Amino acid sequence: MIVKTSYANIYMKPTFKSELVTQALIWDDLNVIDSLDNWYRIEHWDGYIGWINKFYITKINKKKIDCYRIPFNSLKVYNSKKKRKIITHLLFGSYIPLKSHSKNFYELLMPDGKSGFATKFINSNDEKNIREKIIEKSILFLGVPYLWGGSSAYGFDCSGFVQSIFKYFGFELERDTSLQIKNNYLKVIEPPNAKKGDLIYFFINNVINHVGILIDSNRLIHASGNVLIENIEDVVDRLKLNKNCKIDFEFRSVKKLIKSRVNYER
Repeated sequence: MIVKTSYANIYMKPTFKSELVTQALIWDDLNVIDSLDNWYRIEHWDGYIGWINKFYITKINKKKIDCYRIPFNSLKVYNSKKKRKIITHLLFGSYIPLKSHSKNFYELLMPDGKSGFATKFINSNDEKNIREKIIEKSILFLGVPYLWGGSSAYGFDCSGFVQSIFKYFGFELERDTSLQIKNNYLKVIEPPNAKKGDLIYFFINNVINHVGILIDSNRLIHASGNVLIENIEDVVDRLKLNKNCKIDFEFRSVKKLIKSRVNYER
């Protein structure tokens, strides 16, 4: 199964009234575990398990063909090169199969087998300034609202934001902070050695609670109310005020570039 809509909500239980646990993007592969009426219990690429309504998905034989990742918050896709009708909006980090391209347009393969057309854009694979690029992409989402279980440009929670940004650059991180921090590709670093693009994890009474991306030695960008940039001290003070408890934080750095499971980018 794959996701056929620009994004899809994945729930804890097979009902729209249930808690949203995460989101998937168009063309994401889903492993079906079970089904109940119009719902499927699935496993997402990151190992996350939940329930998705059949409205969001379709069966398709997915072949490994050239794909492009979407570098913008949202990209309009039209039914023709004449831009007569918008058929969907592709969200940041989506990997879309490419059928052909011309001077000004990409012809994209949509999950229904039809073509969609998008204005041509350029992906950069230059990794020499990857820390700078991580921050540049993160800043695109300033002001995007906080959404529990959100991992798309329509709304993020803290770990969904970090996962989405790092996945764009080929780093596979788990969906939740409690799992992310155990990732073998993350190493603990001392505060004086922390750099922009590193991760900062917050603990409340020694329990992992929150994550953000370092902008510099004093500031982070994270999803808290909305995506915003704050001083680390201000985040700690606010958590102390709200929770009236002990707050600690640790820094993590990615050891090396991890080859994404969705390795279709040209």
